[in-house]
Parts: sequence; structure tokens; C-alpha cells
Amino acid sequence: MSLSGLWDDVVLHLHGTVGIARVMPFVDSKNQLVNIHFNLNNAEKFEGKAKLVVVDKAGKVLITQTKTIAGNANVISIPYQAKLTIIDASGMGSDERSIPLGIKTFEVKDKQFYLNNAHFIPRGPTVVWHRWMRTKEGVQLGYDTTWFKKNTIQRTKDLGGNYLRFHLGLPPERFLDLCDRYGLVVQFEWSFFHGMPASKESLLVTY
Repeated sequence: MSLSGLWDDVVLHLHGTVGIARVMPFVDSKNQLVNIHFNLNNAEKFEGKAKLVVVDKAGKVLITQTKTIAGNANVISIPYQAKLTIIDASGMGSDERSIPLGIKTFEVKDKQFYLNNAHFIPRGPTVVWHRWMRTKEGVQLGYDTTWFKKNTIQRTKDLGGNYLRFHLGLPPERFLDLCDRYGLVVQFEWSFFHGMPASKESLLVTY
């Protein structure tokens, strides 16, 4: 963790000849449309198909779409957890990746916050995750998903909270996914603590 310089999980991901490098959803909330951009590794001469499946929280399949692809970068458009499967020319699955997916808008109007056009008043605690990880207890529990869900997410919601502020440190991405899944808005500000301007350009550099 802090000794190694790693602030997230290390995952061994096995795949076939071609692997999925990343899957990025770009949301057009006005038209209720999502463009799924994905990049592949080792796919300069690859020809095959991409199969995208969108499911609801219960696992029910909402949308299935298959597209012929070639090369590294591709796009699939869908109207809404999305699962992407890459299939080679012989019909064998080469790789698979799942991402959480939701259409949300967050705006400031008349000095007030609005989430999906509904007035949003943030109520919740601050997590100084970076400093907590220096403690004996933090080292043992700082990456424990079950503990985080019970003692941070659920307690916040039980007290009427809808918001969680990560003041210091880079929390594991799975913690952010849990906040999204259980309905907590996250303020994630660590990237701007060292003189980096809060702009679209700086976000692209950081992420």
C-alpha cells in the first residue's frame, strides 16, 4: 500500500489473444444515450465481434448488442452494469469486462446543487482516508470492502446521509463503486490538493 506506492488493488486479469484495455461510457443524458468506447490490447490486426450486454441490478438482461469490430479502438452506442465480451473470428471469447453504468446529471443552478434535475442538499461525513491508513487499525481495515460498506456507507445512510467526502487520499475504486451502487454522491478532491487547477484539461491529465 503506502510502502509500495500503490493506493488501489492489483488484479491479475487473464485473457486470450486480445485483451480489453479499458471501457469508458460517455453519457448524453438529454437524449438518454450512452456511447461505450473501448480499447483493446494487441489488436492491430484483430477482426471479430464485440458483444455488449446491459443488465439491471437484479441481473435481468435489458439490452444485447453485437457489432463487428477491427483494430484497437471501437464504439458501441446504447440507450442505458454493462458487460462487454470480445469474440474472435473463430467464435471464441477472447476477453470480458463489466462496468457499472448509470445516466446521471449533476448541475449548479442559482447557487444550488441539482442531481438529475432534483434539488440536492449534501448531507454526510468526511473521510480522511490517507491519514487513517497510517494507523494500525487503518492498515488492517483500509481495504476491507465489507467493513467499509457496513461502517461507512450503511452508517451514513442510516443517519440520513446522501454524500461522502474523501478529503485526503485515493480510496480503492471498488469503494467508489459501492458508493455509487448504494446511492451516495462522492466528493473526491485529492487530485486538486497540490496546485492543480480544477479544469476539464486537468481532469483529462489526472484520469
